[in-house]
Amino acid sequence: MVRNNEKELYGFLLLLFIVAISSGMALKNYFDYSMIIGVGLATVSLLAAGFSLGKSNKENNSHC
Repeated sequence: MVRNNEKELYGFLLLLFIVAISSGMALKNYFDYSMIIGVGLATVSLLAAGFSLGKSNKENNSHC
């Protein structure tokens, strides 16, 4: 079972993924590279979410 703090971190990183994509799309008429920056931040946050979830699952499976 994933601890509550790890669930909150995973949820926060997924919300950051959505915010990064949305802000990149919203600002594309104002900044030249906003979509590229948004997708880059979204990719980093998605990788961090996957890493944190994998790390928490690895820790939980080692205690069985």
